[in-house]
Amino acid sequence: VPIPPLLEQFRIVEKLNKIMLCVNEYSIAYSKAKRLNDNFPEQLKKSILQEAIQGKLVPQNPADEPASVLLEHICAEKQKLIAEGKLKKDKHESVIFRRDNSHYEKLDGIESCIDDEIPFEIPETWEWIRLGSLFTINPRNNIADDTVIGFIPMPLLKDGFNNSHNYEKRLWKDVKNGFTHFTNNDIVIAKITPCFQNRKSAVIHDLPNGYGAGTTELHVLRDYTKMLYMPYFLMICKTHSFIQNGMKNFSGTAGQQRVGKDFISNYLVPLPPVNEQKRIIEKVNIVINSCDVL
Repeated sequence: VPIPPLLEQFRIVEKLNKIMLCVNEYSIAYSKAKRLNDNFPEQLKKSILQEAIQGKLVPQNPADEPASVLLEHICAEKQKLIAEGKLKKDKHESVIFRRDNSHYEKLDGIESCIDDEIPFEIPETWEWIRLGSLFTINPRNNIADDTVIGFIPMPLLKDGFNNSHNYEKRLWKDVKNGFTHFTNNDIVIAKITPCFQNRKSAVIHDLPNGYGAGTTELHVLRDYTKMLYMPYFLMICKTHSFIQNGMKNFSGTAGQQRVGKDFISNYLVPLPPVNEQKRIIEKVNIVINSCDVL
């Protein structure tokens, strides 16, 4: 080993101690910067979705038919489907309206102010409504046993902010019992942890014969009126606020916690005009794809 003079040994150790302090400070700063850099794309995506559901991502178009008129059309179509026996009447239908600069809900004939539930302001042409008022939650299919359908176990439902899934071909008779039912254009949402937090959800598409079944750990949203743009509502189900509120409403034991149907049905969502729903998703897709290259 090289041996310097004794006093130089002291000077060397003193200098090394000073340098190591700087190295340790740099290591801490580098770790913080790396965490910020690694988390930035996901945090940005969360912010983009939040801006979208508040009506701040795309400009408003005065020519759009307001959401209040859309709700009137949906109500009329529901009444028609009920009369035809294709849809069951909602015994506890919620109606939300504005009066005296406040938001009220009429439920079971009783009106109550829900201002404390309104999380943020929305544009004048938008409306607040509960998911259960727009969609049938967890419907069932009624098709022939020999129909070839798409089967989706949890691993084939992709997570993250995109809309993607795969499927396996099965006969309906083999999966009609003991599994979740869905069709093309339904939204499926994983209800069990950690799949729920990981945003395993999608708008179902391109199934064989238009029908499918899958893991029981899904909630399904179906629009019988065919008047809503489903990717917009899928986006809502991927927002940070939806995930956080869902986690607050988990039930079950550790490692087997789930979001219940009531949470989905009662969740309050902002409803824009249909054309704006489409413009929002078009913009969101462009920006989200840009985040993926960060």
